[in-house]
Amino acid sequence: MAKKPYQKTEKWWLISVVLFYVLYNFPGIPAYGDANGAFLHGALTLIPLWICIYAGLHLTTKQRKLVDADQIQKASDQEGN
Repeated sequence: MAKKPYQKTEKWWLISVVLFYVLYNFPGIPAYGDANGAFLHGALTLIPLWICIYAGLHLTTKQRKLVDADQIQKASDQEGN
């Protein structure tokens, strides 16, 4: 069974989000009270984490369109008639 393109996108999205989340929550980095380290840590982990989340969300919603509830209702009404 061939993989669908959205499955590959979701796999890479999950891997990148988990990776940056783990790096962001790694204990002891930066050192407590180090302002420069905190900014560097945020720039290298938090910003890419946000980008991964929102870019992946955009890609997966483009590949998997949500179905309108009104269309489902109309289709079920037509099948019932």
